[in-house]
Amino acid sequence: MLIAHRGGVVGPGSPENSLAAIRGAAACGYTAVELDVRSSKDEQPVLFHGDWSRTLRVSCGVDTPVHELTLAELRQIRYLATDEPVVGLEEALALCAERGLGVMIDWKEDAPSDPLLARVAGMLGSVRLPGPNTTISNDPRVRQALGRHLLLRKTAELPGQFWFGHADHITDQQVASYRDEGTLVIPSINTFHYPPHGVRTLAGRDISRLAAAGADGFQIDHDFFDFVPKRPA
Repeated sequence: MLIAHRGGVVGPGSPENSLAAIRGAAACGYTAVELDVRSSKDEQPVLFHGDWSRTLRVSCGVDTPVHELTLAELRQIRYLATDEPVVGLEEALALCAERGLGVMIDWKEDAPSDPLLARVAGMLGSVRLPGPNTTISNDPRVRQALGRHLLLRKTAELPGQFWFGHADHITDQQVASYRDEGTLVIPSINTFHYPPHGVRTLAGRDISRLAAAGADGFQIDHDFFDFVPKRPA
C-alpha cells in the first residue's frame, strides 16, 4: 500500500493537493493519496496544506487565509507558476474514484464544524473509492463523523484499525505485534523527517527495515518512490 504524501506526485506544474498531483499518483501506481482538508468561508471542504504564512501567499500569491474565501473564489485562484486551481474535496474525490485511488484524509482544520463534517461524510458516502481509506485525525468529532467511511488511526489512547507515524516511532517487534492483532501498519516517510545531509540515505534505510519487518505500506513523498519494494506484476 503506497499513499502519496501532499496530495499526489508533486513537481513542476503539479502543486501539492492539485488535480495534476492526483493524476500523477495514479499514473505512477500509488494505492492512495493523502488529501489535506480545510474549510472555506462557506464551510465547504477545500484541499490546501498551508505554510508558515498561514495564507495562500507563498503557494498562490494571495495574502488571504483559505477560511476567508468562498469555494467559488478559491477555485478562481491558481498555484503560482502553474495553471492548476485550488480545488474542492468533492472534485478531488471524483478524480480519485475515476483513477482507482483511495484517500487518506488529513484535517488541517482545528475545529471543523458539524455542517462541514456532514458534507465530507456525504461526499465520501457518494463515491466508490477502492480501500482502504483512512483518516489520521485524532479529533473525536472527526472520527465519529467519518468512522463509517474511513479507517481510524490507532494511538496509545484511541482504538483504531491502523497505526500511522514516523518510521523511527515503531520497532520491528511492534510491527509484528500490530500485524498479529489485525492492525495495519503504515509508517510515514516524508522529506521533513530527515536532516538535509542524509535525506535519501536515511529514508532508504527506514523503508528497507520496515518493509522487511512486514509493514503493510507507506505514506511517502514521491522522492522515495524508487526505494519501495514493488510487487511483481
